[in-house]
Amino acid sequence: MGCGTGIIAGYLAQLGYEVIAVEFAESRAELARQRLSPFPHAAVRLGDAANPPIAPGEVDAVVSRNLLWLLPDPRAAVIRWAKLTGSNGRIAAIDSLRRIDHRKRSRRINTIRQLHGRYRRAKAHSAELSHVAAAPLPNIAHPQQAVDTWLQAGLANVRTENLAWITAVKHYYESPVSRALALSQYYAVLGDC
Repeated sequence: MGCGTGIIAGYLAQLGYEVIAVEFAESRAELARQRLSPFPHAAVRLGDAANPPIAPGEVDAVVSRNLLWLLPDPRAAVIRWAKLTGSNGRIAAIDSLRRIDHRKRSRRINTIRQLHGRYRRAKAHSAELSHVAAAPLPNIAHPQQAVDTWLQAGLANVRTENLAWITAVKHYYESPVSRALALSQYYAVLGDC
């Protein structure tokens, strides 16, 4: 869900899974189509990840990355996704803590760099801060807050996995200042329908 340019969908297709990637932005969906073109068992559908163009029972699992924190009602999205998979399905989401704090901090760092003549343009993000102010998960301090959302949606065996290795890889490529100020920590939430 919210496949963007299809990175995760591509990995799943390489592993041999049948993949239906859903993306709202036509430009990103086109990039995902290009990435998935070598895999006849993978398709991209244009649509809203919170209300995806997938029929109930058409999928066994739903995977998202860096998406649920954007949604104004993540619980409703998880409920819809559970209906798509049926009673034996699984939902997995990869996300990070304190995302908005990190973006605000990045802007401050870039301002300092600009003053010192070492400015580089910040990477464009898919969501502006003003669009996620009403969302309940954008700046959580602990994954348990996401787990609670999944439990409220009726999922069973909900658990988190610490994805510190993703955080470590991202920090490896950041500047020393960004690394010292970074608050983001990656985790995954998994649950059974």
